[in-house]
Amino acid sequence: MKRMVSLSKSDDGRRSVACVAAFLLFACLSITADALASQQQALEPQVVAELPPPHQQWLEQIVGYIISPLEREAFLVLTSNELRDGFINAFWRSRDPTPGTVRNERREEHQERIAYANRYLGTETPRPGWRTDRGRVYIKLGPPADKLTYPDPRSFYPIELWFYRSDPGTSGLPPFFYVMFFRPFQAGEFKMYDPITDGPGALAKDFMLEMADAREIVDRLLTGIGHEVALASINLIPTERTNLNRPRPSARNNFLFAAIEEAPLKGLNDSYAREFVANSGDVEARVVFDIIPLQLSTAAFWDERGLPYLHYGVEVPQEKVLIGEYESEFYLSLDLTVDITDPRGQTVIYGGDDIEEYFDETRAARVVQAPLAYYDRVELVPGFYRIAVTLTNRITDDSAVAETRVSVPNVSDDNIMLSDLLVASSATPVIGAEAAERRAFRFGGEQFTPAPQGRLPVNGTAELFMQMAATPDLGTDTTVEVSAALLTEQGTEVSTTRVAPTSIVPAPELTPLRVSLSLAGADEAPHTIRMVALLSNGQRLLRDARVEIVPAAVFELPEVLVAREDAGDGTSEYQLRGWQHLRKGELRAAEAYFSGGLERDPENIPLRRTLASIEMNLGEYVAAAAIMSPLAQRRGAMGFDLLVYSQALRKAGAPTEAAAVARTLLQANRPTAPAYQALAEALADLGSNAEAIAACELSLALDPDQPEVRELLTRLRELGV
Repeated sequence: MKRMVSLSKSDDGRRSVACVAAFLLFACLSITADALASQQQALEPQVVAELPPPHQQWLEQIVGYIISPLEREAFLVLTSNELRDGFINAFWRSRDPTPGTVRNERREEHQERIAYANRYLGTETPRPGWRTDRGRVYIKLGPPADKLTYPDPRSFYPIELWFYRSDPGTSGLPPFFYVMFFRPFQAGEFKMYDPITDGPGALAKDFMLEMADAREIVDRLLTGIGHEVALASINLIPTERTNLNRPRPSARNNFLFAAIEEAPLKGLNDSYAREFVANSGDVEARVVFDIIPLQLSTAAFWDERGLPYLHYGVEVPQEKVLIGEYESEFYLSLDLTVDITDPRGQTVIYGGDDIEEYFDETRAARVVQAPLAYYDRVELVPGFYRIAVTLTNRITDDSAVAETRVSVPNVSDDNIMLSDLLVASSATPVIGAEAAERRAFRFGGEQFTPAPQGRLPVNGTAELFMQMAATPDLGTDTTVEVSAALLTEQGTEVSTTRVAPTSIVPAPELTPLRVSLSLAGADEAPHTIRMVALLSNGQRLLRDARVEIVPAAVFELPEVLVAREDAGDGTSEYQLRGWQHLRKGELRAAEAYFSGGLERDPENIPLRRTLASIEMNLGEYVAAAAIMSPLAQRRGAMGFDLLVYSQALRKAGAPTEAAAVARTLLQANRPTAPAYQALAEALADLGSNAEAIAACELSLALDPDQPEVRELLTRLRELGV
């Protein structure tokens, strides 16, 4: 059995073990009836059964999904109906958003949710709606922001996809997420879909499809139902990176489910429950809270391919470091979430990492004697953003958030660009196989440790690093001289250093700028570090960074954990950047990244379709046709692929080929209005008006609401056959 222990300094400098501690926000409970929990676990069914029916219904049905474990325990301890009624009033008062007014909006909203669930979400089952999966989610989260229903999708069971939006800071949920339900065997109630335990195959009603590999099933979902359902079959958090071409369920789905279950309790202060019981004479309680401060460091750099990354680091003070012990092995168990939004508040990246690090006793002793720093980097296209990092203790499910504003510079052919200035308290050489790994704050074979909280020790050394992106007109005959200075707040130089001029690295590669700056002679006070790049052509570029010089006795280097990146061909990196540009409406930039990804992974079907769609929107019809050709010409081609291929061919000036593809589409698949429209447009371009008119009429018979087809039909009739 695992147990969590917090190692902290004792008066004699050694470490002592505290059996209960919290990493971010913890409650130290002192309840005189310590046996209460174990007794209630054994006796709870009997105690609940003996409650008067109104109180039993209140506990099990009305508030069963939103009551906290502490509130439930406290309620079951009460021995009179008068106390129980008083507790119910206190329960709703603790949730009242407008205390002091007649109405309790939260109570009314909760009652409306139960009524809706019972009326609409239990129609296909003898159970009341509140007891179904859909009812539980509706009561916990409220109505979805949007909902898609597929009552009888081809080859799949009935599906409902609910879309939710939330504030991660208050709800503990992602800003955007799906909840998907399906109806197995087309009978009974809808079941909540789990990408990990169910998997895409559970959605298939066709036995042969159910036995197919996940990639084929996801591909059928993509073409037969849509991108949203295909994505949700793998990952219920749409802003996370998901490769539908290599579908693997994300482990973070489990954390989403846990967050959904805990959502009604987020931000709840249930200490009143202990106080209520204490005042009734049954038990007494004491609660103490402690909140952890987080420090967030960020810097934008380019990698060796010229791709921009935002490097970030989160630091936790030493006294808050919590480790676990399991069979003489020590470990950290944390959940880190990164939420990056653009100036409009739109989510650009939402993801994170499951931090589970195991140590031997020697390393564990070192870990708990220093602050803990965790470094990672994310792909981020040029622009201005807000980054919020949430660190969660998996044991307590309590969180702390640090956030800041960042900018990622763009490489330009017109101007020399500098990256951010990295001020580090140390730079450790990386040797062996690890030197080739891409990691956060790792450059030129050195692992940098960003100055924690911008603090550096008196008489220490600042390790400085920048990158310079030269313009194409600068060759290797251009040199750069790098210097750095430590300045007081009044601008007085305390120390300086200079590096001999070296040749720049021509574009598109990057010139690394590296300096070590002595802090000797600096007072314990805020300072500015200035790093200057002086080119032989006279251009001078600089970056400043604010630092604080502190006594060596209070400065501690953190114990560093650096996220490992999956080895691969880089396809997902290109895709992610492509999607970021696409969300910003920057089609040309998105085209470049998706093209780069397709070069690395030509078999990536979703990527190929996305790129073709971009080319169509850009008017690059020849390119779109070339991209779709391999998909359209494969055996058993999907109807969607044939349709796009036909449209691209026609707009590229090949109506004969477009008409042939449209006919293949109609013969090989169930006829659809868009397929007849594609055929009609191609035939019209060929001057085959009679056939085009017939195709228009067939299209309108399937879907009368098509203004473009009606306009084409009118024009063709005016021209005559």
